Amino acid sequence: MPFISSDSPAPAWFLGLKGDPNAAFKWIYNAFWSTEPVVTTFLDLWTQIPTNNVVGFMLPNNADAAPWREIWPPIFEEKGLKIVDPGAFADGTEDYTAIISQFKKEGVQIIAATMDPPDFVNFTKQSAQQGFTPVVSTGGKAMLFPETAEAIGPEAYGVTCEQWWSPSFPFKSSLTGETCQQLADDFTARTGRVWTQPIAHYVVFEIAAMC
Repeated sequence: MPFISSDSPAPAWFLGLKGDPNAAFKWIYNAFWSTEPVVTTFLDLWTQIPTNNVVGFMLPNNADAAPWREIWPPIFEEKGLKIVDPGAFADGTEDYTAIISQFKKEGVQIIAATMDPPDFVNFTKQSAQQGFTPVVSTGGKAMLFPETAEAIGPEAYGVTCEQWWSPSFPFKSSLTGETCQQLADDFTARTGRVWTQPIAHYVVFEIAAMC
């Protein structure tokens, strides 16, 4: 059964399927970035802002977050960052008080998160209510969607995430010839909503056509 996917970092996708590093899958393809460029981007961002280099992990118990817990620590520690990891928590957690208290106690000034949008909204709003204001907060996954920032409110200003698609990218569809800007404009015209990075998932259809 041929299968094409997107929006899953390569290690999470490959390890989740119990892939063999010495062999390729025959009928299964994934079109997405790997983890190394993300780590580099985060570090470039964080080091431009004065902090105490203490990073708090917000990584739930799911397949998206698990690879980061293995990949981030050695790289971050090599760069002189101290890690505060409260451990994996369940998706849909309602109360983050214990984690926020730990972050405050240990002086966390940088948040590195990979969370579902509703969970990141809850965590960010509860942090503000409890007087925890990190200097830098990177909300991977959640902040891909403008609706997340809208739900958080003013506390969303300054929250960052990786950017893997934008209307300003200088590419065209191999199927329709549309530019990224035209695709974003069409999305807004059809939905009445601001463009969002997961529009890039149209790539699976282009891969199917090429195969």
